[in-house]
Amino acid sequence: MASKYSKKIIFISLLPVNDDLLDPNPWGDEGVFKTSIVDQFNKIIKKTSIDSGCNFINLFEDWRLIDLTNYLADGLHPNSKGHELMFNQIIEAFSGIYQDY
Repeated sequence: MASKYSKKIIFISLLPVNDDLLDPNPWGDEGVFKTSIVDQFNKIIKKTSIDSGCNFINLFEDWRLIDLTNYLADGLHPNSKGHELMFNQIIEAFSGIYQDY
């Protein structure tokens, strides 16, 4: 649907979660948050972006290499440092994808 409005469409991966803080789920039994499940979703997102001819920014792989406790407020949602890191990674990826900006 977005391609009706722009040819410059980018998918961004989901972030890994801090499994140590989310097992068991502190918010109840309604959902399960695990890095292995996020990884499965990211594979679908990446395939969809490639099949659609869109770019894909994979923050997931970079974030798996860092100490998530410094960047996730509750094991799931980015804190201010996490949002700043995401912003910088996305801007860097944009400059590589769209060099004319």
